[in-house]
Amino acid sequence: MQRLVTCVALSFVLGACSAPSARVIPRFGQFDVGGDIGVQQGTSVSAQASVDALGIEKDDSVIGARIDAQLGGHWTFSFQDSTHDGDGVADATLSQGGITINVGDPVSSKLDLGLYQAAVTWDLLPTDTVELGLGLGATGIDIQAEITETVGGQSVDTDELVAIPVVAGRFGVALGPVDVSGLLGWISVDYSGDEVSFLDFDGMASVRILGDADRLAGWIAVGYRYVDTEIAYEDGGDAVDAQIDFSGPWIGLMFSF
Repeated sequence: MQRLVTCVALSFVLGACSAPSARVIPRFGQFDVGGDIGVQQGTSVSAQASVDALGIEKDDSVIGARIDAQLGGHWTFSFQDSTHDGDGVADATLSQGGITINVGDPVSSKLDLGLYQAAVTWDLLPTDTVELGLGLGATGIDIQAEITETVGGQSVDTDELVAIPVVAGRFGVALGPVDVSGLLGWISVDYSGDEVSFLDFDGMASVRILGDADRLAGWIAVGYRYVDTEIAYEDGGDAVDAQIDFSGPWIGLMFSF
C-alpha cells in the first residue's frame, strides 16, 4: 500500500512538469449478456440458472461516459449502466428466505448492472506514436438481480456493490488523425470467503474530424467492451454465485482539451 501511495503521489508531481490534457467521451452502445446465476439459502450454491433460460436479454441503449487524462500517468475514469430483462423458465432451483423457484417454473427476470472504473497506467515506451503502459485500477460492479415466479409472484433477488482492485494494462498507436487503443483490467482473488475473478477490456478506434492537433479537437470514436466476471458472495443468509459475461459495441464523440 505504501508503494502504491508513493507511485500515485509521484505521478502528480511529474504531471506538474508537463501540461495536462484530457479527452471526454460520451458514448452509446449495446451490451449483451450470457452466463449463469445462482441464489440459494446457506453458504454455497449447488446449481446455477442459465441467463439465456431465464430470458435475460441484451440492452440496446447503454449510455455511459469515459474520461482519459494525462497527468503524470495516463488516467481513465468511466461509468455505464445497463438493464437486462425478459421472460423465461428456471433451469435450476433458486431459493431465498423460505421462497423457492423450482426447475421448470416460468419466471420474469431483471438484471441491472453498473460499471464504474478508475485506472492509471505509466508508460513503458517513451514515444508519442506508440503507448504501452502498466498500472493499477479499481472497478465497482453494482449488481441488482430479481427473478420472479410468473404464477405465484414469489421472488428471489440480490443487490450488491463489489469493489474490485485490478492490474491495468494499456496499449495504443497514434497515426496522424487516427488513434487505436485498448485498456485491460484483470484480477482473480479469494478474500474472506468471497471469490472474484474479473476481466475488463475496453478497446476503441478514433478519427479526428475537427481541429488540426490533438488538443481542442473533436473525434468520432467506436469501440468494443468485454467484461467477464465470476463473483461468489454471501447476501444476508443466502449465497450468490454469478458467472456472467457482458459484451458489445459502442459509438461516441470525443472532445480533447
